[in-house]
Amino acid sequence: MKRRSILIIFIVSFLTVSIIVYAWVYRFPTTASDSDGTANATIISNIVALDNVFELVNLKTCPTASSGGCNITATVFNNTVLEAANPPQIIMNITVHVRWGDNPTGRGAGNQMISINNTTNFFDCAGPFDDTADANTTCIFVGANLTGNFTNTTAVNNMWVQFKGNDTNGGSVASGQVDFMNVTVDNQSMTTLFTILMPANFSSPFFNITATSEATANQTDFISFNFTTVPQDFVEPWRVGNATLNQSGPTRPIFLVDNTGNVNITIALYTNNSSLPTGISLGANSTCSSGGCSTTVSTLTSITTASQNFLTELTWQGCGGFFEQCYGNITLYANVSGGTAEGQPFVFLISNSTNSSVHQ
Repeated sequence: MKRRSILIIFIVSFLTVSIIVYAWVYRFPTTASDSDGTANATIISNIVALDNVFELVNLKTCPTASSGGCNITATVFNNTVLEAANPPQIIMNITVHVRWGDNPTGRGAGNQMISINNTTNFFDCAGPFDDTADANTTCIFVGANLTGNFTNTTAVNNMWVQFKGNDTNGGSVASGQVDFMNVTVDNQSMTTLFTILMPANFSSPFFNITATSEATANQTDFISFNFTTVPQDFVEPWRVGNATLNQSGPTRPIFLVDNTGNVNITIALYTNNSSLPTGISLGANSTCSSGGCSTTVSTLTSITTASQNFLTELTWQGCGGFFEQCYGNITLYANVSGGTAEGQPFVFLISNSTNSSVHQ
C-alpha cells in the first residue's frame, strides 16, 4: 500500500501587543445618608475606615426611608475613575466591600442586603442576611456580570452603595450598623493578546503571537495528514509528523486558542494559495468554552484562500466562573479521493486574529 501525505505549514499572524497597565482606583464615600436622618458628616466619619467606629441605623422604624426600607446609603465617592484615550481602557471588575453587623444581636434583624444603584435602579448584590454580629461582605462584578451597565466610567462614578434591612419580630428595636464602605475599580488598558497551543498536553510548545501582519508573522510550525488508503475521509492531523502529537477531535484539537488579553478576538483561517493537490480537501470546524464565543463553526467547512471566521468574539474570561479563562478549539480534517499524486506537497495555512468589541 502506497502512503500519501500532505504537509501543511501554518502561519499565525496579526497581533498588536501592548503592555497591560493596571490602574486600581480605590473609592471612599464622601456623601451619605441614613433612614434615621443622621447628618452627612457624622455618617462619613463612621463609615470611611475600618476602625470599629460604626454608624447605627434603626431597623424597626424608618422616618426618612428611601428605597428598600431602613438603610445607610453612600451616594458620592471620591477618586473619580478617569476616561483614558491612549491607550484606551476597560473596566475589568468592580469590588464593593461593606463591613456591617447588628448591635445588639438577637432582636430580629433580617432581610439585610448589600445593594448598588446606578442612580436609576437598585440591584441587590449580597443577602438577604439574618441577625449577624459582624460581617465583611464583598460583591464582585466582572466581565458580563457588570450588573447595571457599570461598564463605563460615567456609570461607575455615579454608583451608590447601600446597606438595608428591617426588624422582623416586632419586639425590641433591632439596629444595623456599618463600619466601612468602599468601591475598588480595576481599570486596565485594552490589550489584544492570545496564545495558540498545539498537542503536547497543551503546555508546550505554545505561541505568543506578536506579529502585526502576515508579512511579519514570526511563529510557524507544521502539521501533516497521513493517508493510508484512497479514498479516505476525516483524517486528523499530527503535529511535526509525530503520531503521538495528534489531534483527537474537539477534546484534543490541533489549535487550542487562549485569549490572554482583555478584549474579544475573532480567529479566521485561510490558505495562501489554491494549489492543494488534486483529490485532497481540507476543512475545519470549531467549538468554544461555554459562553466563550458569540459564534463558532460546527459544520465541517472547506478552507480556501478567502478568510473565514471560525471563532467569533472569543472572550477572555467568565467561562465557568467570574475569573475563568475562555478557550477556543479549532479542529482540522482532510479527505483524499482518487487521482492524488504520491508525495509531500505543502501549502501555507494562515491564522489571522482581529480584535473586536470590549467584553461587556
